[in-house]
Amino acid sequence: MIWSRILLHRRLVALDLAAAAFCLAGLIGLIYHGARLDDYNQPIMVPHFLGIWLSTFMLFYGLQIPWTLHFTPHRGYKLSLASFIQYCIIAVVVFILIIGYYVGFRNDGGTWALFLFPCVLINTYLAWIRMRLAAPNSRISFTVRSKEDGTMDSSDSKPWFDHMVVPKTKAQRIVLLTAAGLNVFVLSIAFITVGLLLGGCLVQAQGYRSYPPRGRFVTVSGSKGQTTEVMIWCTGPLSATQPTIVFDIGGGGHSSSDLYGLQFALNDAGRRVCTYDYPGCGWSGPSIDVTQPQILDQLMAAINEPPPYALLGTMDGGPERILQYALKYPSNVAALIVLDYRPGPSEMEMYKTMRGYTDAQATHYAVSTIGGRFALGNLIRAIGVQWGLMSVFAPPSPDYVPINDQMEKLFLNIYNEKQWQTQMYILASQVAIPSTLFYYDIWSTTHTLDPNIPVLWFYANTNVTKQCIEYKYSAMDCTEAHRTAEIYLPYVQQAANMTANSHLFVYDDPSTFLSGGPYIPWTTQRILQHV
Repeated sequence: MIWSRILLHRRLVALDLAAAAFCLAGLIGLIYHGARLDDYNQPIMVPHFLGIWLSTFMLFYGLQIPWTLHFTPHRGYKLSLASFIQYCIIAVVVFILIIGYYVGFRNDGGTWALFLFPCVLINTYLAWIRMRLAAPNSRISFTVRSKEDGTMDSSDSKPWFDHMVVPKTKAQRIVLLTAAGLNVFVLSIAFITVGLLLGGCLVQAQGYRSYPPRGRFVTVSGSKGQTTEVMIWCTGPLSATQPTIVFDIGGGGHSSSDLYGLQFALNDAGRRVCTYDYPGCGWSGPSIDVTQPQILDQLMAAINEPPPYALLGTMDGGPERILQYALKYPSNVAALIVLDYRPGPSEMEMYKTMRGYTDAQATHYAVSTIGGRFALGNLIRAIGVQWGLMSVFAPPSPDYVPINDQMEKLFLNIYNEKQWQTQMYILASQVAIPSTLFYYDIWSTTHTLDPNIPVLWFYANTNVTKQCIEYKYSAMDCTEAHRTAEIYLPYVQQAANMTANSHLFVYDDPSTFLSGGPYIPWTTQRILQHV
């Protein structure tokens, strides 16, 4: 019986160390895969940092076995009891972690946590054994020696760990005590971090449960053959005389929730509005390509709304896609509406021109700038998103309209992992192919738009001088801000005069425009006047 217990304990140690080795291999693989993410035709929608966190913890817990049972044989009963209680709490937390991830439809995180759970249980059991061995009145004696005939020799009985390292000198005692203290500290940090991960998974679960998709899903394909599901949501009454207004809000850190206020205001005025979440954003499926000029073609074919449409584009790529659609299908378009967009040179093309960079200098600046954003975004993902702390960095805004839906907007745009994964994939692709950062958008190139299609352009008249004072710009930064405004304004005027019935509407406070506030009635009124 005693010998079988010894074998059981050693087998558990071997099993746990094997799990630790597996976790180490998985940890290296996850880090490598994350570093080479830009090499893939499409991002694998796995939260790399979640896997890295949990693999690190499993590796650490696995290495607790040789330390606990071999290198600290005289820890004392109270310390052993504290370790046992700590492992029990960790086991409970990890169990809740499993439930939280599966409830929140995060099968990836649930799988990692499910693998972590038995590893922690093994540690909990062995911590209990260690506590029993250290108890003052312990009757447990695990004998490791036997006679040649296989019987146990009680006269030569020793605890089974006594053959391991025992400090004999003062230096050895200092080293072991220091290592023991560090071990307890790291274990405590790991426990706190797992608790924060629990908070992060609960934020994800609560968000997906509290804010279900409002529309229906259609399947679209990317330029490389991949497919994904896109959510389309149409509200308001159908009209035989007025065109349906279709919002293209772009990708990155945005979703259809950005313009709920404008959508509902147009609905209240009796207008039909359809909006969608770009792949990788909001409720749509994973991103399938960095640029998808053909996505609007597929959505319009699947939307089941009679043409013509008034297409509204804003932010990341939306204005470009609606113009591409209008040039390709002019009879399907009644009007183009552009919100808060600056046509002309891309950000990096503008800096190249303004600063007189050579091609090599411009590329170096672009890669370093985008690489810095990529590093910051990954830091936010690893800590803010995975630990559920994004509400600290991005609290609710009183300017958003409707106020009751602002938490949905924050979750869909900022608090969830998928949105950040999409942004990091785009940045990684730009760093890998920096030439894609230098271009002039389609609004500033030569083309002929059907003269019957009016363009309504809403442009932010930024007070650069006020901006320089408010954000304490340096003299050089302030000069560049003024120069930037001068560069973009002619392109805006050109785009806003593309056809005879086009109009340019200027507003003075871009900080509150897209999120709602006082500009929603103003914007709604002007759209209704011309569409």
